[in-house]
Amino acid sequence: MTGSSPVARAVRRIRLLCPLAWAGFVLFASVVEPSGGPPAPSVLGLPGDKVLHGLTYAALAAAVAVGLATPRIRDAAAAPLGRRPVRRVAAVAVLVATAYGLAIEGVQYPIPYRTFDLLDAAANAVGAVVGAACWVAGVLVRRRVGR
Repeated sequence: MTGSSPVARAVRRIRLLCPLAWAGFVLFASVVEPSGGPPAPSVLGLPGDKVLHGLTYAALAAAVAVGLATPRIRDAAAAPLGRRPVRRVAAVAVLVATAYGLAIEGVQYPIPYRTFDLLDAAANAVGAVVGAACWVAGVLVRRRVGR
C-alpha cells in the first residue's frame, strides 16, 4: 500500500478524526445533566468517578498520540508511524489531553448541575499520562516485532 493510495488517505483521516470525535463525546458527556443515579462504585479502592475520568483521558491521550504520529501522505514513506519522535508525540499528547481536561472543568464551573473539581482534573492528567505511556509501549512493541 503506497502512502498516497485511497486506503492510506482514509486511514490517515480516521486517525486524525478519532481524537476530535472522542473529545466531542467527552465535552458532551461533561455538560449534560447527570442522571442522578448512584455514585460510581470504587475500583481497587479508588473512587469510581476518578477511575472513569482517568480512563476517559487515557483514551483521549492515546488517540491524540496516534493522530500526531500519523505521517502526512507525502511523508509516509520517509517517516512511518513507528519512526516518529515518540517522546515528543507522547509529551504533546499528555499536554493536549490534560489542557483539554482542565478546560472541560472550567466549562463545567458555571453550569449549575456540574462542579469544577481539581481532583477530576488531576485524574484526567494521570489518565493522560497512562494513555500516552500505553501508546509508547505499543510503538516500542511494534518496533521490536519489526512491523
